[in-house]
Amino acid sequence: MGDVINGQKSGRETPDDRIIFIACGMAVFDISWGYQLYQNAIGKGIGESLNLWERPHQG
Repeated sequence: MGDVINGQKSGRETPDDRIIFIACGMAVFDISWGYQLYQNAIGKGIGESLNLWERPHQG
């Protein structure tokens, strides 16, 4: 991905091309991806609420 950003390699050449970047090893990527999935689900009105506890642990 860095090579594309720095202009050392070409990115998409046509509007139908897709670039897939797999970032692994950092929890921040998992959290941000999960948040994006959550927002998409809310926007589409899909998904299911899961209650993990009867009441919050703190509070």
